[in-house]
Amino acid sequence: MTIDSLRLAILEAQIEAALGGHELATFEEVANGYQAACVRCGATSWVGTQGLRYSLLEDICSGSRKNPDAETTNQ
Repeated sequence: MTIDSLRLAILEAQIEAALGGHELATFEEVANGYQAACVRCGATSWVGTQGLRYSLLEDICSGSRKNPDAETTNQ
């Protein structure tokens, strides 16, 4: 896989994530590829050095990583 093909695969993963409301952190090098996690829900997307993509991102971001106790209401 060429560097341009790898960049394209990462770009596709970023676009797919954004369309679902995910906010991916920077892709970082991991074993056999690159991985990024959504800062809102914590799910990950991985792109292999051979172009294989594997995503644990839901179709729509749940944002479940947010701390519900941090949001308080006045009573």
